[in-house]
Parts: sequence; structure tokens; C-alpha cells
Amino acid sequence: MPADHHSTVFNSEQRQGIKSYNGRVCLVVPARTTHDTTYVVVPAEDKNSLGLLRECFPQGKVVDEAGVAAARANLARVLAGARLEEITAARAALAQAEAQRDGAAQAVINARDAISNPLSLNAEIDGARTQVRLAEQNVEMAETNLAETELKRNLYAEQGGDVKRTWDLQLQAAQAALAQAQAELEGAQGYFNALWTMRSNPLTLEAQLHSAEMQYQIAEAQVDAAQAALDEKEAGPTETEIVVAEAQVRQAEAAVRLIDAQIAKLTLTAPMDGIITSRSAQAGETATAGASLLTIANLDEVTLVIYVPENRVGQVQVGQKVEVRVDSFPERVFVGHVANIAGEAEFTPRNVQTQEERVN
Repeated sequence: MPADHHSTVFNSEQRQGIKSYNGRVCLVVPARTTHDTTYVVVPAEDKNSLGLLRECFPQGKVVDEAGVAAARANLARVLAGARLEEITAARAALAQAEAQRDGAAQAVINARDAISNPLSLNAEIDGARTQVRLAEQNVEMAETNLAETELKRNLYAEQGGDVKRTWDLQLQAAQAALAQAQAELEGAQGYFNALWTMRSNPLTLEAQLHSAEMQYQIAEAQVDAAQAALDEKEAGPTETEIVVAEAQVRQAEAAVRLIDAQIAKLTLTAPMDGIITSRSAQAGETATAGASLLTIANLDEVTLVIYVPENRVGQVQVGQKVEVRVDSFPERVFVGHVANIAGEAEFTPRNVQTQEERVN
């Protein structure tokens, strides 16, 4: 609603006011505030306006940028692709899944061998026990390496820059190596336990074979899933992901523009420079149609009506420079000029007197 739809000249003293249609006042500027502060009036018939005006500020501006910032941050994340630590974690998950699959595959082979050649089971158990011990040693070495890397990384982290990034990468590599060693130990222990169970209960060899084959199928599926996850992170964002993220940014920006447009329709601004000399509306009140809410006075140019004694009127000319002093500001001198001289004499108002007529 343009400002000139709500402004009107009140009198010949250049005092202007702002009027409103029916609405509820959301924010009103305080008295004696400069004109560039605005306020908001919500139409009573618009049930959604108060929901759109989430926060009123002194300038009558509603700010709702959180959604835009979040959408833009998400778009930047999508365009940047997976971070290095995410790719490292995906590779570690794939290595762990492959180790578990290899252990399950060996368990199937051993189950079949145990059925076809029961005498070789003891040798297989001894070999499996050795593999467990080697895997335990590898885990201990990986734990020691990780602890040393963490210590050095913390020691050099204060240097920042490339030094810190280098040790961050080495720390991630040490963590991945430990995860892989633990996965290999888990696979070796599972293999040993399966062989031991077979020797303890020969009658269940067939059941052990079926169970081993099922575990292998599950492990193979986990490897495929881990490989797909790694491929997705290394390949970067897809076109669909980018399109969706860009659409979310446009949607958030459109929501802000909608709020701004709504505020522009509901904001009444002063039609002129000046000082607010009075207001008749308070926040929360209902502004009726045609009601004057604020009165503004433009004090940049003040017009004075001065009554000159008849015996001195001949000394006054249009355009003449004049200096004016008033009792309210005895130390100040206001400079002006004569804009008009009345064509006929007027009576001096009783509440204003000339210097000669004042009673001391």
C-alpha cells in the first residue's frame, strides 16, 4: 500500500499525518522520533498476516533468513561432495566387510573339507589358532601406532596449517588400520570357533555348512553395500542431489521475498521529513478506517506571522533578510526572510504582543 494512500495535509502549517485502513497495530514508533522509522498495521480481515509477521523490528522489517542460510549451506555441502574423513570411513567400512566375507568364505571351505576329510580338521584348527594369535598381534601393533600418532598429532596441532592437516590425515589412516586389524581378528576368531564347534559335535557338520554358507551370503551383501557407499562418496554429488539442493535454496529465498512483499503492503511510512509530534495508536490496538495515527511536523522551514506596528511597516520589504529571537531560545538567532506582506492591516491577537505593548 503506497504511503501516499495514507497521508493527508492537516492544515496550512505543513503538518502532515498518516492514516490507516482497518487493521491491528503491530508496531508504533515512539513520539518525537524521526520520520524514517516505520510501523506496521495488519489488516483485520487478513487472518494470515500475523503469522507472516514473525518479528517486528524498529524499522518495520521482518527478517527470516535462517531458512535461506541453512539451504545455502546444504547446497554448498552437496557441491563440495563427501569430505575426506567420510571417504576414509567408507573405505574402512569396506575393508571390514571384506575381511568378514573372507572369513565366512573360509568357514564354508573348512566345513566342506571337514565333511569330506574329518582327519584334516585338527590341522585346520591348529592353523586357525595361529591366525588368531597373529591377528591379535596386529591389533596390538595398530593400537600402539594409533596412540603414538594421536600423541604426535596433539603435539604438532598448535602449529596449524599444512602440519596439522598432515597429522590429521595420518591419524585417520591409523584409525582405519586399527579398524581393519580388528575386523581381521574378528574373522579369524569366528573361523576358529566354527572349526572347534565342528570337532566338538561332528553330528552337526551339515548344519554348520548350511550356516556358514548363509553367513557368507550375508557378508557378500554387506561388501556390495559398503562398496556402493564408497563409490557414491568418491563420485561426488549427483545431478538430482544438486537440483534438489538448488530448489530448496530458491524455495527459502521465495519465502523471504513473500514476507518482504507482505511487509511492504502492511507498512505505513511517513510521507515527508520531519518530527513526529503526536501519536494516537498503541501496539495491539485496532486502527479504524480513516483514523489519524501519527502527526508529523516539518521543522526544517518554519513560517512565522509577525505583527509590525503601523509606524514601522514601511521599513519592511519582501525578500528582506531578518533575524528572529524567541524567548524559548534566548541565545539563538534564527535567520530568515520576508516572504509576504499583508495587503491590509490586521488586529494583533491578544495572546501575542509587540515589544512596545508588553507589560513589564
